[in-house]
Amino acid sequence: MLKREMLKSRKDSKSHFRFQSASIVFHSTGLNLTAAAATFSSRCATDDVPGIGPRRRRALLTRFGSVAGIRRATREELAAAVGAKLADAVLAFFATRP
Repeated sequence: MLKREMLKSRKDSKSHFRFQSASIVFHSTGLNLTAAAATFSSRCATDDVPGIGPRRRRALLTRFGSVAGIRRATREELAAAVGAKLADAVLAFFATRP
């Protein structure tokens, strides 16, 4: 009961105003950070491969497990997943990147 009384303050007091101001700043900053985190898009090494869109990227990552798995895949394995033309594009893309 004592804690409740300590937290109560008059609505027109300076301490109440300061608490409200701090609360608003904290809350709005938290919302802004949350919104920034939500809009942050993680980039994948396969994002820049010509001809590979979201569906094919997801298919490759599902089949090979990771970008490292895609890099280790043979032309035949890639061709089975996305076709021969795109398999060549994937291989050429990763051949130019360390």
